[in-house]
Amino acid sequence: HLGLWYQGEGDRLNIRHRTWELERDLLLQAHAIHGGNQVHMATALGLSRGSLQYRWNRLGLQEGKDG
Repeated sequence: HLGLWYQGEGDRLNIRHRTWELERDLLLQAHAIHGGNQVHMATALGLSRGSLQYRWNRLGLQEGKDG
């Protein structure tokens, strides 16, 4: 029964899913704080503007979407 403990964990231990959630949450927080200003958002997140745009699009976020 060693595997039974894991069945209740769901996505809580899935590092890829949790990383996606964290990245999405941080991008949305930066968007809210900086009013969508990509230069300020990227600086706050420690990213280049191009990397911010790539991540924003990869996560399927849209301008004006706040969660």
